[in-house]
Amino acid sequence: MEINGKTITTKEELLNLIKEGVNPLEYIKEERDIDFVCHSLVIERTDEDPFWEDSAENLLRAILYYVVFTDNEEKTLARCKNIVEIGLNEADGRDKIAKLLEKEERAKILYVSINIASDKTCRSIFEALENRLSKVC
Repeated sequence: MEINGKTITTKEELLNLIKEGVNPLEYIKEERDIDFVCHSLVIERTDEDPFWEDSAENLLRAILYYVVFTDNEEKTLARCKNIVEIGLNEADGRDKIAKLLEKEERAKILYVSINIASDKTCRSIFEALENRLSKVC
């Protein structure tokens, strides 16, 4: 991923830039940039069961596709976290997120696997992602 003319290839480099105030969403040019950002922000491999991290990464990927490729949408990690909080804190949060993400086809498709999960599983996925995003924004 290219940020400010420099090729960023490691999670540590990306996290340091975010700490310095760089918004990586401004530099997303292609799908592999989204994959890199998602993997860097979510995957820690500290959980015994990788399902939760993988699912949280998939949820962030869906949200990033929506945020990055939807006109007039705030393209920040804080906005991504706000979307996650809607999913967690509002009574009909899952439906609101589904309605929001349906505006971008890739986001809509990625969200299906999360939305069909049980309430408990879906909530745990949202909590896992909120936990990861809280570390950077």
